Amino acid sequence: MQNLSRIAAFLKELDQAEVLPSARMICNKRDVLFENYRQLVERLSESVIGLKAGQRTAAFEALYQESEQIRRECEQARSAVDAHRREHGC
Repeated sequence: MQNLSRIAAFLKELDQAEVLPSARMICNKRDVLFENYRQLVERLSESVIGLKAGQRTAAFEALYQESEQIRRECEQARSAVDAHRREHGC
């Protein structure tokens, strides 16, 4: 849950970052990367909610493995957003 809090704070910070309007319009890649990250965070949140309600069954274990995969994808997506922001300043 602490990771989800960090992700939510990052998303808020990223969304509120001061970017020149022209830079935002020119750089669609940032928006695509951010949207991918946002969707993954949403999927992760939904899967964690499912884990909270589950019992230790085969279905729970499958959901846990799926959650771990989504978490790894979130980390990769966030790294892509961060790298793009460093490279382009957007």
